Amino acid sequence: MAERPALPPEEPTQPIEVPPKPPLPGAPPAAEPEATTLPLPVVGGPAPGYPPAPGYPATAAYPQQSAQPQSAPTEAGSQPKKRHRAAVATVVTVIVVAVLAVAGVVGWFVGNAWAKDTVVAEVTTQTRTALGLDAGQKVDVHVAEPMLPQLIAGRLSTLTITVPDAPLAGTTGSLTVHATDVPTGGGQAGSAQATVRLKPDAISKLAGDLGRIVPGSLHIDGKDVVVSLDPAQFLSGVSFALALEPSAKHGDLVLTPVKFTVGGLSMDAETIRARFGTLAEGILAPRTTCVADKFPKGLTLSKVAVSGSAVDASFTVDPRMLSDASLQRPGTCR
Repeated sequence: MAERPALPPEEPTQPIEVPPKPPLPGAPPAAEPEATTLPLPVVGGPAPGYPPAPGYPATAAYPQQSAQPQSAPTEAGSQPKKRHRAAVATVVTVIVVAVLAVAGVVGWFVGNAWAKDTVVAEVTTQTRTALGLDAGQKVDVHVAEPMLPQLIAGRLSTLTITVPDAPLAGTTGSLTVHATDVPTGGGQAGSAQATVRLKPDAISKLAGDLGRIVPGSLHIDGKDVVVSLDPAQFLSGVSFALALEPSAKHGDLVLTPVKFTVGGLSMDAETIRARFGTLAEGILAPRTTCVADKFPKGLTLSKVAVSGSAVDASFTVDPRMLSDASLQRPGTCR
């Protein structure tokens, strides 16, 4: 076999040096870089059965990853649980608040209804007692709402009592009493007024004895009370009718002549007064009648009007009447 010719020995090569870049004008001289050595990483350890190579560490430069789960996923997994618990707590709180609110509203309405029923029942009983009504007599009681705070405070802002068929003035009629600032424990109300609506025939009981009139002739004509005078008091014996306008003065019923009818001819009071002067004073004088004994003592007549369907009267009310039994009894005439 032929031998290969020997190669000439390799000449040593020199590294090619790259000259450094010249510094920029005005720039400070650059520091010479220090030589650093980078350690070579060793992946894994020595092969089984072999000792570690000289100069290399016996353990790996990079730690092997543990099979145990890291803490970050555990914390991340707990966050949804915390959010879930917070959401549940919020829902429970809302439910509790809603239940308490509903319970409060229901309790308010129940308490208010109880307070109203209590006041209405008590006022109804007192009204029936004051007017001498039967237990089944209808009495309507109205109070301002809400009722519960007023009952707690001990005063009613407004109170209205209506008795459709109250026995008054020898007949029956509708009585309505309206009061303000009424104490629930008894005492004086702030103010009170009353109205009475009577049947038309009640006017004859209220007017009483007008004197020198034909018995049974009193009747209502429009807004006036008309009576027939006794013909015997006139020399001519001609029929004479007198129309009177009702009013109230110092609690009394006042009937003032406003028109005369003589033989079918009507003349107003001023014409009669101008023609007959003082001779007509006896006829023109107002008729005053006490009606205090026809109503409770605590009521004072302040206004009266008549019509073909009713006699309407208004009264001022003694504020103590709602709690003072003596003012609920019939009054007396002077």
